[in-house]
Amino acid sequence: MGRRGGRGRGGGGRSGGGRGGGGGGRRERRTWAHDGRPGDLDGDRHGGEEGHHADGIVLRGHTDEDGTPRVLDLAMWDFAQCDPRRCTGRKLIRMRLCRELRTRSAFNGIVLSPNATACVSPRDRDIVLENGIAVVDCSWAELDKVPFHKMRAYHNRLLPYLVAANPVNYGRPLKLSCVEAFAACCWIVGLKEEAEELLGKFKWGHAFFSLNNELLELYAACDNAADMVETQNRYIQRLQEEAQSRKTMTYNAFTQLGQEEAARADEADDDDNDDDAGDGDAEKDVEGGDVGEEGQEQGEEDQEQGEEGEALEKEEDAEGRELAGEVATKLSI
Repeated sequence: MGRRGGRGRGGGGRSGGGRGGGGGGRRERRTWAHDGRPGDLDGDRHGGEEGHHADGIVLRGHTDEDGTPRVLDLAMWDFAQCDPRRCTGRKLIRMRLCRELRTRSAFNGIVLSPNATACVSPRDRDIVLENGIAVVDCSWAELDKVPFHKMRAYHNRLLPYLVAANPVNYGRPLKLSCVEAFAACCWIVGLKEEAEELLGKFKWGHAFFSLNNELLELYAACDNAADMVETQNRYIQRLQEEAQSRKTMTYNAFTQLGQEEAARADEADDDDNDDDAGDGDAEKDVEGGDVGEEGQEQGEEDQEQGEEGEALEKEEDAEGRELAGEVATKLSI
């Protein structure tokens, strides 16, 4: 009976020789397309020791020294403050386009954080190309529960005024989802195709560009963070002036309508007075007076409706202006 084969020094394991095989089997080091170059599996380049590395969005026209296509590193700190079924960041992770960071993980790229004081700008392009973008997925209402002090983020940035297009917060300023934040940052630093590819993963994604096309182009044309803030504030001021102009026009239209109704009633009253005589004239005068009063009442009612419409519009715009004001103040440089 032959001697039982021993387990070789180099054998065993998932990438060595067969179970119980002889020595000499060399372990293969697995690499991911996301890592860009061999040796980055430990996460040092991308700032984390997570076991899940994403495949990522390929950067057009950018390759590493060995010719490997460079991939945009997208990452996320998730503090479980939103519905995971609706979280676009979680969906990107499932699609292997984004990776999750632990609380104490370091990230050397641009970090889109509500705790930042500087605004992202086209000058951040090189940082994005080299080290990527990360988002802090949290709720504005629960910022006090986020351990920002534990997160090793070296390039914190705020996004400027933009309007959300996601189904949860459609039309609300600054209430962007994770994928909208990633795409906005990409667009601002000049990675427009990458931004479109990201939002193309969502059926509503095109609406974000439709709502914000003018703003995104203005931001992309800026030079630095100061220009970004100035551009944002000019745009917000224009919105406020246009809103005020619409309210004034609405009020004047309702007032004019009421006056026209009253004038038509007065004309009808005059015609009745000319055509009739005696007691009939007196009766018609009363009727004509009633019509005039009805016209005035209709005008007053229309004016009240206009005022109610103004109040409703003011209420709807209040939150957006308040948030915009907060961001404008916070982004002051």
